[in-house]
Amino acid sequence: MNLRFFRLLSLTLAAALVFSACGPLTAVPDPTPTSHLVAATGTAIAVPTATPASSINVDPASLKDIRIQVWHAFSGASAQAFTSKLARFNSTNEWGLTVDETPQGDYPSLFEAVTAALTAGAPPDLVAAPPEQALAWDASGAVVDLAPYIRDPKFGLTGDEVADFPPIIWQQDEVDGRRLGVPAERSARFLFYNLTWARELGFEHPPVTADEFRGQACSANFSFRTDADQTNDGYGGWIVDADWMTVYPWLLAFGGSVINETGYRFQTDQNLAALEFLKTLKDDACA
Repeated sequence: MNLRFFRLLSLTLAAALVFSACGPLTAVPDPTPTSHLVAATGTAIAVPTATPASSINVDPASLKDIRIQVWHAFSGASAQAFTSKLARFNSTNEWGLTVDETPQGDYPSLFEAVTAALTAGAPPDLVAAPPEQALAWDASGAVVDLAPYIRDPKFGLTGDEVADFPPIIWQQDEVDGRRLGVPAERSARFLFYNLTWARELGFEHPPVTADEFRGQACSANFSFRTDADQTNDGYGGWIVDADWMTVYPWLLAFGGSVINETGYRFQTDQNLAALEFLKTLKDDACA
């Protein structure tokens, strides 16, 4: 984990130097890959195994005593871990680089600060920000494509380091073949499934359709209602969760969405079908 962090940090710092110097970035040809990671959508991330010469054209000796400004909105344990990693990098990196951090409180404040700094012509060298903020800054030409740095045989990542992150995570920072960032922190929401209990109830695989999901959820709750203990009648089935990060995937599962060509739109047949499905689950004691 530490090695990967150092390599990622040196990678992004190298990109930051190009950004701060406002120098042109020459595309680096892809080396011939001998293996690759394939994402769920079929997109492949090339992983070079050969060791050609670096094409970034950075003399490591020229990096000594350079200071890099990184802005972020980490807080709590995340901020402590980030500060600790930076301190270790500053004291151990072989290039003599020093990274100075500037916390910005929260992500809206971070976005406003970076946008103002871009307008003033004095932006930070590196920013830890959500992909949607990077998209806004990229629209003004302020973000360096990191793809050549990731692929670089000297400063880039190895195949194993690329594989540390699921392909879908890599895709979140890629737009039209350009890489606007590298993974730093991600959130995910999961639906846990008890395979052993499902088999005891007679189901050999997780549900793949709404009808199968309803059937298994109802059977799970019914298994508690048929015993002599009335205090567990609310167990089993789907655990009701009204958090938006749970509701939104249900809308998508039924073919719905929350936006169209003109803006936000929640009242669609698909969205209503998803919400009616969840409400029926609860009404029928399957949740």
